[in-house]
Amino acid sequence: MTCFQAVSSLNGIPPDTTSVRVFVCPLVAMLKPSQMKLWAACEAGDVAEVRRCYEDGADYKQKNRFGWTALHRSCMGGSSECVELALPPEPEARALALARPDTEGNSPLHIAAGCAHAAVVTLLLREGAKPGVRKGTAEELKEDGATPMHTACKALADTKDPQRQERLIDTIIALLSGGGLLEATDEKGKLAAAFLPKPLLFRLLTRVKQEELGGSKAPAPPPTPLAELAQPPPTLTAESQSPPTGENPLVAPQPPPTPAAPAEPQPSRQVEEAAEA
Repeated sequence: MTCFQAVSSLNGIPPDTTSVRVFVCPLVAMLKPSQMKLWAACEAGDVAEVRRCYEDGADYKQKNRFGWTALHRSCMGGSSECVELALPPEPEARALALARPDTEGNSPLHIAAGCAHAAVVTLLLREGAKPGVRKGTAEELKEDGATPMHTACKALADTKDPQRQERLIDTIIALLSGGGLLEATDEKGKLAAAFLPKPLLFRLLTRVKQEELGGSKAPAPPPTPLAELAQPPPTLTAESQSPPTGENPLVAPQPPPTPAAPAEPQPSRQVEEAAEA
């Protein structure tokens, strides 16, 4: 399933994307051909075609019937350069574009997070996107006001593809680096981390600790089926059901002291308790 299909399904659009693309409505009939080409090029990550469309008069602010602008479509495609080209140059207009939801309440950051585009998430946060933005429209909240962290965690819990799991973990770490929180709550008080099964949460927290220890991601492990990830971590074997006092077997070992460096956001005790649940 492509990211377009994934976002489309969230918005109640038929999974047959071809039928969606050829659907003709009054709005489409009034659009310049370059506008339709722009949206397709943004999703495809075709930077040269995006530039040509802008030269031919396409408008990055124009949205389709699902509320998607060039920025939303670029976030689906995952091209950081296309995202930069879709951002207005004026600070106020840029802030509005970063916060603008589609018809189902997805901001550009929600889309990038759910589509596992860590580099785009980092770019959006650097340009001023809010990590705690709620999913919703001006009329109502959607999915209880889920944050982009909720979207990424749900996507991680829903996929069985180990490579996509790794990309989503990268995306979650990018959100954490930009001020996002695993303990972020929706309007009903549900933690983002609560969507993750214990093995995936343990794997995520281990990666966070590795980032803190080495300053960069450790070599990725070979693809592992979700069935293997569901097995208890090695510290929870029959011989180690009773860990030493004060130690939590689901929390990665603490790294030795290192020279002062910008601190990454720390998972709170709430998140660690979720891993123990």
